[in-house]
Amino acid sequence: MDLDLEHINCNLCGGSDTKLYAKVSYMDYLRRRPELMAEDDPIVKHKELAEHKFNLVKCKQCGLIYVNPRLPDDKLSDLYRQEYYSFYSDDASEESKRREKTFKVEVAELEKITEKFGLGKKILDVGCGGGFFLNSLDDSWEKYGSELNPVAAESGKAKFGINVFQGTLEDANFPAETFDVVKMRGVIEHLSDPLSELRQIHRILRKGGMLTINTPNIGSLCGKLYREKFRLVCPTHHIYYFSTQTLSCMLKKAGFKVCKVSYHYFDTPYASWKDVFKIFLDTAGLGILRNPDVVSPAFYGNIVDIYVTK
Repeated sequence: MDLDLEHINCNLCGGSDTKLYAKVSYMDYLRRRPELMAEDDPIVKHKELAEHKFNLVKCKQCGLIYVNPRLPDDKLSDLYRQEYYSFYSDDASEESKRREKTFKVEVAELEKITEKFGLGKKILDVGCGGGFFLNSLDDSWEKYGSELNPVAAESGKAKFGINVFQGTLEDANFPAETFDVVKMRGVIEHLSDPLSELRQIHRILRKGGMLTINTPNIGSLCGKLYREKFRLVCPTHHIYYFSTQTLSCMLKKAGFKVCKVSYHYFDTPYASWKDVFKIFLDTAGLGILRNPDVVSPAFYGNIVDIYVTK
């Protein structure tokens, strides 16, 4: 993979006037998150790409933070087609167990809010991976998924019997007003053109249907304090960094109405009093500035869940 980077304008407002927010490489990310290292990681094998310091810039007009310049679409697609780390599908791992408990929290909230709005139960999970979230829903749901990675898509079909389309949402070309609910869990930050994707979702949702998005929140306390050392800053994969405000603005621009915002942490297995202590020590001891490998803990606000209707 050659390092042929492209410059882009802001996906939210179209502006090009930005200021540097941070510089970070993929290896910086892995050094801070060694538990995510994998022997078959295709980026690590590409030393120039792995060590390249990407710019995270902030739009002066609307505040959206994104990687610029970045890998072009075809290179990004190649990465997602190659990667599917084993810990995502290891049911016995501690991460898998915590993920399942977190799914239960998200499912309970989804059930409650869809019942409140009187919605049907035909759901599409965009970027569904191996179908783990869809599988956590009971059989009252009619489940569909789309997934770029062929190994993950096939796993979802074979393991859970879920109807997973292998390819992009645009490739799937679902008919208009097909779904009652669309889920995007840890996906929008990866997309090269999130606004277009949201408009595509608006097209395939039924009138009154709901889109729910789960994504890192760069406007959180940890996002603001740790900046490039925020645990969810990975410049080769997460190319957009939304705050609740910028994500809400983009959703409204795509034709949606925000109806609920949640920050799950205290109700998940990731919650720990030690996180508060770590933030205090990193801040008071200037570890955020002095230690290149310091990383933010899991904490309240790191992830935002936002529910919007068509």
